[in-house]
Amino acid sequence: MSGTLVVISSPSGGGKNTVMRELIARIRNTARVVTTTTRAQRAGEVDGMDYHFIGRSVFEQKIVDGEFVEYNEYAGNLYGLQKVHLHDALNTYTFVYYQADVHGKQSLDRLGIPHISVFLLPESLGVLEERVVQRGGVSDESLAMRLDIAREEVKMADAYDLAIVNKNGALQEVVEEIMRFLGQE
Repeated sequence: MSGTLVVISSPSGGGKNTVMRELIARIRNTARVVTTTTRAQRAGEVDGMDYHFIGRSVFEQKIVDGEFVEYNEYAGNLYGLQKVHLHDALNTYTFVYYQADVHGKQSLDRLGIPHISVFLLPESLGVLEERVVQRGGVSDESLAMRLDIAREEVKMADAYDLAIVNKNGALQEVVEEIMRFLGQE
């Protein structure tokens, strides 16, 4: 495998997908490896592009069959990185972006899978809450759970190679800082 895995983490609503889209648009020969999930598909999401959406029983069978590099449960849904998707992407692209929560990053560390890690910090939990609410599809109970998880995740940002505040309206600056960190100025 010739590509470099770049793990991008943030609390829910922290801008992972937006930052990854910008990096892909600005750095040649890069792609996002798509996560598999049991979460319900939101309006506008495309299966195979945003996530690989599968049922819980299918996901659990893939676990038994050893098809995941790493997986975990977040807010009642399973998320994971399938080996075949990662290997295909790393054999094709220079940089492969992977959206993972802090536990996913820890799993990659434990497994000794080489990667560069970036944590997108929210400018505040209030801004983070607004982003999640605006995105839609989240109940009050789920929102409260996500904010509790976010408080814990932010504490783990120091374990990343790069931690950067993803301020509203500063997308270009955030992307440029990540590009410099990756040596892609």
